[in-house]
Amino acid sequence: MSVWQSEEQRCAVVLREVLAWLAGADVARCGAVCRAWRRATDDPALWRRLLRRESLLPLPREARWRQEYVRAHAGWRLAARHGAGASVLHGALGAGHGGTRLAVGCADASVAVWARGPCGWVERGRSALRGRGWAAVARVQWPAVGAARLLVAGPLTLVHDWELLVLSVEEDGSLGAVASRVRCSAGAAGCWADTLGHTFCSLELRRLGPGLYCTTVWLNAATQETESEYEGVTSPMLRIYNEESQHLTHAVVTRSEPRLLGAGGGRQLVAGGGRRLGAWR
Repeated sequence: MSVWQSEEQRCAVVLREVLAWLAGADVARCGAVCRAWRRATDDPALWRRLLRRESLLPLPREARWRQEYVRAHAGWRLAARHGAGASVLHGALGAGHGGTRLAVGCADASVAVWARGPCGWVERGRSALRGRGWAAVARVQWPAVGAARLLVAGPLTLVHDWELLVLSVEEDGSLGAVASRVRCSAGAAGCWADTLGHTFCSLELRRLGPGLYCTTVWLNAATQETESEYEGVTSPMLRIYNEESQHLTHAVVTRSEPRLLGAGGGRQLVAGGGRRLGAWR
């Protein structure tokens, strides 16, 4: 073993001091020289010093500094720019069409659908919900199978409630009319109740007494051909009693294995809010 490969020699200390003058990409290249140089470039203090040069905020004391530097300097390439002019709050990749549909919800109460083509991602449709009284689009969700409908959730401007909309999506990716709408409690995003997007769940919170609340899970039809737009086809599916003002804000319906629910299997509702998570069937 040469003197440069020995950790007991002062050469390792000198090597770290030399590496401290280099940029992050050069330090990563130096780590491919030999094992001794690899150990020197893995020094957490070295990467923390590199981050401190560029960060304007105080850094935490304990972190995996090399990974933090890679995350901060990942070679992302901007392939397309959304034209909303507002921040993107949520995005969902559709399972239909080979995963080539992307829905994004923005802070200006608009929802857009992007399609992936030979030349990259292209915006196919956009719907502005500000005229419906929305403050923002906070959640978007595709069905597990197909991409003909899109479930959208967001807060309203004038009242402390959220609303769920089902938007129809055309074959070319453009957004169509509103197929269904329902009011829900603030912060409750809802979820699809089946894989094909025929029904969806909404959450409604009610106060029953001091420190006692009840969240009702409503089952809603995704289309309302026989009803008015303001009279949805709904049915109460489950009531969950919460103590200490706990509110369920997220839910998902999943298919359970037969060994968990008997020979026939079945569907299971998983809901969570605050610091609690529960499952029902």
